[in-house]
Formats: sequence, C-alpha cells, structure tokens
Amino acid sequence: MLLLCFALILNAPQAVAQVPLCAPRNDILAAASSRFGEVPQAHGRAKGQVVEKLWAPDRSFTVLLTGEDKSCVLVSGRNWQDFPFIPGDPA
Repeated sequence: MLLLCFALILNAPQAVAQVPLCAPRNDILAAASSRFGEVPQAHGRAKGQVVEKLWAPDRSFTVLLTGEDKSCVLVSGRNWQDFPFIPGDPA
C-alpha cells in the first residue's frame, strides 16, 4: 500500500499539468505581469477566439486562448525566439 501511495505522489504533478489553467483574461494578465514581467506582445483571431502571446524581456512567454468569457493558458516557457519572416519560405 505504501508503494502505491508513493507512486501516486510521484505521478501527481504530471496529472495536474494536463489540466488547463483558465480564468478571466484580466486575472491571467495581472498574474503574468506581476510574477513574470510578461505583457501582451502579439495576437491573432482563430474561429471566434483570440490567440495571444505574452512576453517578457528575459524571454519567458505564455500563450493564451481567449473565448467569450475566459482565457486559458495553452503553454508557457522560457527562451522565446523570434525568427525573421521570409516571404515564400514554407517554414
């Protein structure tokens, strides 16, 4: 039984990481700004929703998907790199 409990504890962060973090957009923006120094940098529309990139000078980033009443964090990380746009490049 102890071994089973230990295995569940070790696997718990993986299970939690799969649950999307959703909240009102302003709450997520305030948290990203105060905790990571991230601010909105780019956005685009997709099927009635908005995809938005938050970015900080230390290259941390968060990508949000915002619908009618809430935003959800799709991914966050470090070392964001912008690549130059090259017309005709399929990448």
